[in-house]
Amino acid sequence: MKKLLLFLLLTTSLITFSQDFQVSNSGIASVDVPHLALNGSRVHLVYGTNFRYYNFDINGPTAPIDNPIIPVDNFGPNTTDIDVDPMDPNHIAIAYYDFHYDYDSDVQFYGCYITESFDGGLTFDEPTLLDTVEYGNTISNVLYNVPQVKFLTTDVVSDPYILWKVNSNKRVTNALYMSTRYGHHDRMDDPNKDAVEMAIGFTVEDMFAVSYAIMENAHVMFYLNGSGIVGPVLVKDAGQTFLTTDTYSKAFLNHGGRLEYIYNDINHSASLMESYDWGATWIDKGIVDNHKYTYVAFNRIEPTYPYYLESYYVKLLIDDSGDLVYSVSENLLNWQYGGKVNSSSAQVSGMASSFIDLKLDDINKFLITTWIDTRTGNEEIFYGKASLPELVSVEKEKSELPTEFVLEQNYPNPFNPSTTINYSIPANVKGETANVQLIVYDILGNELAILVDKKQAAGEYSVTFNADNFPSGLYLYKLQAGDLVNVKKMMLIK
Repeated sequence: MKKLLLFLLLTTSLITFSQDFQVSNSGIASVDVPHLALNGSRVHLVYGTNFRYYNFDINGPTAPIDNPIIPVDNFGPNTTDIDVDPMDPNHIAIAYYDFHYDYDSDVQFYGCYITESFDGGLTFDEPTLLDTVEYGNTISNVLYNVPQVKFLTTDVVSDPYILWKVNSNKRVTNALYMSTRYGHHDRMDDPNKDAVEMAIGFTVEDMFAVSYAIMENAHVMFYLNGSGIVGPVLVKDAGQTFLTTDTYSKAFLNHGGRLEYIYNDINHSASLMESYDWGATWIDKGIVDNHKYTYVAFNRIEPTYPYYLESYYVKLLIDDSGDLVYSVSENLLNWQYGGKVNSSSAQVSGMASSFIDLKLDDINKFLITTWIDTRTGNEEIFYGKASLPELVSVEKEKSELPTEFVLEQNYPNPFNPSTTINYSIPANVKGETANVQLIVYDILGNELAILVDKKQAAGEYSVTFNADNFPSGLYLYKLQAGDLVNVKKMMLIK
């Protein structure tokens, strides 16, 4: 019998439980798109109008915040994004587009910048100009889902990754770039295709994926690039249709070569493509949401314990009544309604329908989101926290073997003094057995403990690591089976 995961609605009150809070108190008619990040019990929120940054408890601010922090005294960016280092809650990164005018040379341009805080958001450093986006005093093809900044959870050095789009900067026209703050600029789209990239998505977990769409020979073509992919690869030829700022794409990368890619354009509902060979071939799986003209945000929930649970998914959208609603799914195709986020009916700004932001808390119990709301008579930033359905498993048959190479996050994490590490070896790793090593390292790469070093058949395994004799700090653990390798971080706190 195939592994089965059931979503139980424990009670109606649990699933529909949600709270929303007014964050900004601008008192103005129009604000720009908000984005948020979460680490532990703190929420970090930024939006572009006059460049405002807010820091408050995950349970929401007790009242609208009258005096937010201004991260950088800039002209006033209209596109921003924010993320927090998963290993250091005091390390915050904000990426944004902003206008610059050089009075000496009379040069005007829009650029992509990054600024960081290392004290939990109290102060931000001088911004770094990553790239000139477009010359002149106006910017064309403004997309509110770029730039994006995210931390890669398995990096030994916690550098944020930034994805941005160039329109025309005298070096190149229409291009997608990714870089760390001081790293090399890697072009993620096809340099041989001078087309406007839209429906841009950037997914970062322990791997990264960049998705986008372009118009090519009057057809909309969806592409993917990222970890383990020799790309960009063509995912879907959507035919003779159109792209708008409401079009969307997002990809999830699974170890072992399985990829999931969600896309929509102006004529197609959000749909799912899957690949089991790192993008060489794709299978059309069907519709994931039928709100054709409404942006849908997706995120993946990855349980860290118990280890036998699979990932499941949450989607967030503005429904036909103008309310912000969410649902959960095991497979991205069959959805179970979760509830409504906003407490005041039909006050979510239509302008914001393309730009709702969806995050999950550290223990995957709550959906965290932000949006533009008009209930006060002005456009203000609101924040919502809604309960997610609990996940219940049904035991699978022992004859079912794993199909993916998986190294789970240790549990608990942080830990003292012992923690459990679970992993799965697929049947196709050099036949039925493979030489498996599970080794613990310090952050400098010095080998500290060999937990496993032997041949193992395909299956799921669990190992306990006891750190009685180790000092507090950050450690790495690496799983290798044949040619497959995965590394994760864990924190010992005594």
